[in-house]
Amino acid sequence: MKKAKKTVCLILALIIAFSAAPMTLAANEAQPVSDEIVAAFYVYVMETDIHPVGHMWVYLENLTDKPMQVGLYTVPPYEGVSIGVFCRKDGLGIYYNVEAYTYGVYGMKNQMCLRDWLTADKVKDVSDTLINYFNHWDPIFNCMYFAFRVWNSGCSAKNKLIHLVWPPLGTRQIKNKGFILEHPMKSVPQNKTFRQVGSGASAYLKPATMKSLGRI
Repeated sequence: MKKAKKTVCLILALIIAFSAAPMTLAANEAQPVSDEIVAAFYVYVMETDIHPVGHMWVYLENLTDKPMQVGLYTVPPYEGVSIGVFCRKDGLGIYYNVEAYTYGVYGMKNQMCLRDWLTADKVKDVSDTLINYFNHWDPIFNCMYFAFRVWNSGCSAKNKLIHLVWPPLGTRQIKNKGFILEHPMKSVPQNKTFRQVGSGASAYLKPATMKSLGRI
């Protein structure tokens, strides 16, 4: 009982702390002038009728004229890939480009994001995290846990986020870090949507079916 009370007190303290922190709009920083920057990296949150407490995912945009490996997906030059975890009709776990496809077909509202800039080494860190992630979704190890873990593997120290189970607390962190409002992704066709099966060396991509590509 005492342990439960301590947990509740901790959660309430975190809610108060995040609610009291100042909100800014400083994250929309220009791309640094550096030949080492190869990708723009985003963590998104969006509230929808299906996900009233929010859905979170990451998005990586290839800024080079060469293909870029991100997890198990190869991003063409100057294109992007969204990655999130879902409980979808094709199964639980990591999906590539479901959010980007949904954006192109249905549009999106009420989304915001943080942005950072990645070198090739940081892209590899993100890629390794995706491949070796335990590839699961449940109410605890949810979309926020996944998105923040992948985001933290590549972002700068000042932009790191803490997974706190309840997505509205993650939304508050994104607001407090400084956010970009309604930032568009590049839409993709169905044949560029996939589900990751397994993890580690044996992981592979399987095409997502239309039954998993409904509104988010």
